Amino acid sequence: MNPTRTHPVPSRKPAELMGDTQTISVHVHERARRIDQLLLNALESLQVQISRSQLKKWFQNQLILYQNHPIAPSFELPLGIHPIQIPRPNTLTPTPQASTQGSFLKILYEDAQLLVLHKTSGVPSAPQTSAQTETAVGSALTYFPPLFGVGDQPLEPGLVHRLDTGTSGALVFAKTQSEFDRLKTLWKKREVVKIYRAISTLEHPLQLPLQVETPLAHHAKSKKRMIALNHSKMIHFRGKPIPALTRVLEGFALPTSPLFDLTVEIETGVMHQIRCHLESIGAPIWGDPIYGRKNFALPAERLWLHAWKLAFPLKSGSPLEIEAPLPPHWPK
Repeated sequence: MNPTRTHPVPSRKPAELMGDTQTISVHVHERARRIDQLLLNALESLQVQISRSQLKKWFQNQLILYQNHPIAPSFELPLGIHPIQIPRPNTLTPTPQASTQGSFLKILYEDAQLLVLHKTSGVPSAPQTSAQTETAVGSALTYFPPLFGVGDQPLEPGLVHRLDTGTSGALVFAKTQSEFDRLKTLWKKREVVKIYRAISTLEHPLQLPLQVETPLAHHAKSKKRMIALNHSKMIHFRGKPIPALTRVLEGFALPTSPLFDLTVEIETGVMHQIRCHLESIGAPIWGDPIYGRKNFALPAERLWLHAWKLAFPLKSGSPLEIEAPLPPHWPK
């Protein structure tokens, strides 16, 4: 059997999408058997707990490799011993701080299905590699190890959404695969209320409230930058325009500095959405290394953006409202 005939290689090698991988040996003793069944048995013998839904996501994302090619869950292995490449599900390194103290990030809410942490500015939401420490994922895993195997990304177990490294505030983890799938659906259907606070270096007065619906796109030359597609200008970008909706609800001037405290709600969740949209209307966030005002008179110690409030229904249907208090040093 040659898996390349029925499962062509994608345009990018799957290994580039996977991060760390590991190779396990799968034994077929009597007759050809489906690879998904064999993998579940092999992982169980290695004491690695992976749910069927998690394994299904790995196949859908082409993360299971045989002879360096992605295969379908129904692919049958012949008799013999076969090396299979899979994502490495249990090699994330907890932070030294979290290893001795449990979660080093404050817990805002917890029940049998959910864990909501208060991420601080400067802490990444998720690691780029399994060895990266000081992340919200590492903090959550140390506090609740069964997060392994939850979700659809090996390096982001249980993580429902992301916050930029410089952004502080409420970050949600699902403790079970069913809750992860439910919350992902809520986020996708825009059934989650997401309200932020931002300190802005406002360039001109704004009539509030206002709504920004300018589509966003990836910068043509930078993977770290988004651009607002102002139709009055010719702009080069990668990919397709992405719909985005940001509402600036209210704001007030800080009495001791030329700064403004804005309350912002987002309905969509595009990369850098608030940062890019605020910059596009002349209200860039103070301390933003990408979209902030250049040579602004006041130096900033961080990106002054905070995921302040979240509201969504629990699995029972009851409403849940979470507030991440503003950091003690929030400008006033």
